[in-house]
Amino acid sequence: MPLRLHHRALLALYGAVWRLARPVLARNRRLAHRFEERLVPRQWATPVDVWVQSASGGESYLAWELLKALPVAVAQDAGVGTTGMPGGCIDGCAQPGSCGDVHNGMGTATPSGCRADGAGMPPVRKVLLTSCTEQGLDVLHKAAAWAADERPDLDVQVQVFPFDEPYLMGEALAQAKPRAVVLLETELWPGLLAACTVAGTPVGVVNGRMTPPSLAAYLAIEGFWQAVGPCRVAAMSDDDAMRFTLLLGRCAGADGVDVMPNMKFDRVVPDVVASSRASRVEAHGNAAKCNAVPPCSGVGALSGTGGTVAGGRPDADAPGTPVPMGEVLREGASLVVFGSVREEEETALLSVLLRLRDERPRTDIAIAPRHMHRVEAWCHMMRHAGITPVLRSSLTTPPAPGAVIVWDTFGELGALYAAARAVFVGGSLAPLGGQNYLEPLARGVVPCVGPHLGNFEWVGGALREQGLVQVVPDAESLADMLLHQLKRPMPRDKVLERFMAWAEPRRGGALRAAQVVEELLAMPTQEGDR
Repeated sequence: MPLRLHHRALLALYGAVWRLARPVLARNRRLAHRFEERLVPRQWATPVDVWVQSASGGESYLAWELLKALPVAVAQDAGVGTTGMPGGCIDGCAQPGSCGDVHNGMGTATPSGCRADGAGMPPVRKVLLTSCTEQGLDVLHKAAAWAADERPDLDVQVQVFPFDEPYLMGEALAQAKPRAVVLLETELWPGLLAACTVAGTPVGVVNGRMTPPSLAAYLAIEGFWQAVGPCRVAAMSDDDAMRFTLLLGRCAGADGVDVMPNMKFDRVVPDVVASSRASRVEAHGNAAKCNAVPPCSGVGALSGTGGTVAGGRPDADAPGTPVPMGEVLREGASLVVFGSVREEEETALLSVLLRLRDERPRTDIAIAPRHMHRVEAWCHMMRHAGITPVLRSSLTTPPAPGAVIVWDTFGELGALYAAARAVFVGGSLAPLGGQNYLEPLARGVVPCVGPHLGNFEWVGGALREQGLVQVVPDAESLADMLLHQLKRPMPRDKVLERFMAWAEPRRGGALRAAQVVEELLAMPTQEGDR
C-alpha cells in the first residue's frame, strides 16, 4: 500500500540519518561485529512463512516459547488434517478442557484459522528468527538447535536484525518474503513497519509492552504510526493495551488490540509443571515434544544451556549439554548471585559486595552483568578494590571458598539462580525499570530487588505480600537483606510451592501468541489489501 507523501518524506529523512550514521555505527563495539550482515547482503535470508523479531536476550527466550507453541504439522494420512496445536488441539482449534483454551484477559481466545470443516490454515514450516544483540542471537541459535531435534517439521533460520534504514528493510523483506512479521514486546521499527505496509505484509505485536514515556515519544508522529502500525497487537496488560490503542487509534478488543497472558509465565514456571503439561500432551497422542522446556532450568546443576563467552564465542558445551556443578562451583557452597546487573548500579553494588566479603568471607559471589561488554569493567573495579576476580569461562575446577566470579557466559543465569542461597536481580537499584525477578523464584529462591520496578508493574503486589519478593530501598538495605537470607533462607520447596500456585493460572501466553500468528497468516498479503 503506498504511503502518503509526507510519510515518505519522513522516511527519507530517517533513512538519511541512518546512512550518515554508518561510519559511527561501524566503530561501535557492540555493532561492529556482524556489521556487514546488518546491511542485508545477498542471501541474508531465504523465503519463510513468518519472521519473528526479538530485540535482545530476554525477548529471544520468548521467541523460543513461541516456536514451541506453533502448530505441529502431522501426517495427512492420519486423518486429522494438516496441523495440530500443542495439547492435542487439531487444526489449531481450541478444544474444551485442553490447553488450547487460552484466556487472554478478555475471554477465551479462538484462532481465526479454524474452520467448521476441520481444514485449518496451512502450517508454519519456515521461520526466520532475528535479534539485535549477540546475547539474543545466542538464544535464537539454541532455539533453532532445539527445533532441529524436537520439531523437524520446522525450518528455522537465525540472522542478525538489520539496521532499520527503510531501504535495507525493503531488501530484507524482498529476500525473506514472509507471510507475516511478529514483533516481541516493546520496539516499533519505522523502517520495518513502513516496508511491510508497502509490501502488504501483516505485522503483529505479541506480549506487547509500552511505557508512558515511550507512548509520549511515539505520539510526536502519531499520524505516521497510524499509517504503518501493526494490524494486530496482543498486549501483556490492560494498561499496555490502552497505550497501543491511543497510539494506533483502534478500539481494544474490537479492531486489533487486546490483552494476552504474559509469555514470561510460560518460561519461568519450573520444569515439574512443564513436564506435567508435556505428559498431558503425550496422553492426547499429539507431539509431546512441542511443549518441552528449553534446557536451562535444572536445580542443583548448571545444566542445559551451554552459553556464550563474552565476545560471542560459542561455549564448548552449548547448546543443551549440562555443565556439572563440580566443575564450576562447590557442591552445597554458600552462594550469592547478582543477576542481570546494569552499569548504572555497579558502584552501589560494589559496596554491597565488599560488605558481604567482610562479614561472610567464605561465601562465593557471582556477578552476572546484563550486558557482556561490562565484564571487563567489573574486573577492573574489583582489582582496584583489592579483589582478584575469577572469570566463569576460565573455570575447570571450583575456585577456593570466598571467590568472586564474574559470569562471562550467557545462558546459564537460571541454573546459577538454582545454585544460589541469596539473589539480587539488577536494573532495580537505579531507575531502569528492573529485570526479570521471576526467574530466581522459579528456582526456589526469594529474590531481592531495588525500588525501581516499572517494567514489572504487571506482576502486581501478591508476591511481595507473600514474602516471595524482597524490595529494598538502597544498597545498604540490600546488603542487610542478603546477609539475612544467607543465614535463614526460605526453604526452596516452600518457595516453589507458593510460586507455582501463583504462576500456573497465568500461563498460556505462548499459545495465545501462536494464535496471533495464525490470525496474521489468515490476513490478505497482497499490496493494497492491508
